Amino acid sequence: MLTRASRARHETRVMTVIDSTASMAATIDGIWYPEVRVGDRVRVGQRMGRITDVYGRMAAEIVAPATSRVAYLTVTPPVRKGESLASLAVRERRVRVP
Repeated sequence: MLTRASRARHETRVMTVIDSTASMAATIDGIWYPEVRVGDRVRVGQRMGRITDVYGRMAAEIVAPATSRVAYLTVTPPVRKGESLASLAVRERRVRVP
């Protein structure tokens, strides 16, 4: 059984709810090199990573479409055109949970 004091400690939990997201997809086939991590804050236009061809030559830059937080990130290097690379939590809020 929980005492009143121990219950009070657990009543102040907070969780993050994501209300709106933005996703980025590979624009070409190639090798994906992310330059951010999950949880990082990014600004609109900030480079999030690059895609090279199989010889290591720069083929595309992937930039953030909004100022937000990185919620999901593909970390496997080979990507195909159209595959998801990242998702951003554009609008998020913190809510208390009992």
